[in-house]
Amino acid sequence: MSLPPNEGLFRKVALERLSSPDRLDALLGLNRPQWPLVWAGCVVVAAATLYWGLQGRVAQKVAGRCVITSPGGVAEIAAGAAGQVASLGLKVGDRVSVGQEVARVLRPELYQQIEQAAERLTELERRLAEAGRLARLSGEQGQGALAAERAGLEAQARLAGERAAAFERRLGSERGLLSQGLITRQALLDTEEALSGAVLERERLRDRAKQLHLQNAEEARQRNREQVSLQFQVNETRRSLEALRDIERQTAPVVSPYAGRVIEVKAQNGSNVAYGGTLLQIERSSEAGASAASLEAAIYISSGEGKLLVSGMAVEIVPDHVKRQEHGFMRARVEQVSEYPASLSGMRLLVQNDNLLKELSGQRAAIFARASFDRRPDGGFVWSASTQRPPAVRSGSLCRAEITVAERRPLALLLPALRRWFGLS
Repeated sequence: MSLPPNEGLFRKVALERLSSPDRLDALLGLNRPQWPLVWAGCVVVAAATLYWGLQGRVAQKVAGRCVITSPGGVAEIAAGAAGQVASLGLKVGDRVSVGQEVARVLRPELYQQIEQAAERLTELERRLAEAGRLARLSGEQGQGALAAERAGLEAQARLAGERAAAFERRLGSERGLLSQGLITRQALLDTEEALSGAVLERERLRDRAKQLHLQNAEEARQRNREQVSLQFQVNETRRSLEALRDIERQTAPVVSPYAGRVIEVKAQNGSNVAYGGTLLQIERSSEAGASAASLEAAIYISSGEGKLLVSGMAVEIVPDHVKRQEHGFMRARVEQVSEYPASLSGMRLLVQNDNLLKELSGQRAAIFARASFDRRPDGGFVWSASTQRPPAVRSGSLCRAEITVAERRPLALLLPALRRWFGLS
């Protein structure tokens, strides 16, 4: 038996409804709206809103830029003299200690002066030694020659004295002979002349002996003066050489006055540097092995909002390289707030980078605040999101800071708008 064509397409119930559309004997059911439930829900929402408006708290925050750094800030190591850099072997990340020699500054003109002074000192010492040797030799030989020559002169003077004595005796005899007329007066005059010549010769020889002694003494004094002059020149040259070497010892080594970590190398071996030129920038620390436990945040807030800050306020810090949606923020507390806006020179004591200073201050007067991070028992940073591997944070990282300056009731925030709406002062 075959079915009608429509019976294979529609259900039996549908076909029955189509065959009898008017079922007037069936009762129609009505659904009334549940107004009590609606009003109850509105009351609950209103009560919750009122309770939240009275008892809830809305945080008022101010935002600023910050940089994570060590308490000592950033310092520069400068050259103490102009010259050529040498022995600079440090690189970024290396640790330095107080008094450590980090480089040397070579001064070619100073080394040339030292070399010339050393050569002059050597020459003067050689001349002084030669003068001393000649003085000793001349003294030894001169004394012998002087004694021999003086002995010869004294012998000649004695002979002249003996001749004078002989002529004097002869003169006495000739005077008697002249009175007797046995000799002529000319013979007597010749004897007197010979006597005078012998006396003069004796005195000349004695004077010559005295002059010889004086001449020898003068030569000794001259040699002594020459030695004294050479010794003076030696002493002066030695002092000049020591002064030049002291300058070299003081200016050539570049010594770090701080302990910390190298964050930037601004020179290289062989490059020329001016007096006071920066060689290195280091992040200062209390000790060379300071760890991340000493890090803090240097925050710069606009001067208007910065006056709202006080010590102890909660800070939310998010480094620029960290996504807040994934890791949240680092918890910190305000430790110090400056009374006056920070100057560029004061900011340079902490950050030695003009571009970074402009970014931190936003080209306007900024209040400086120092914040310390909350720590876990193991010394790590406290993050708002509980992640097993929190991101690494190092000094020098730029960050954003939000500081909670006040917590107010939501209703208190709405009242000023209501006063303005109703025209109340």
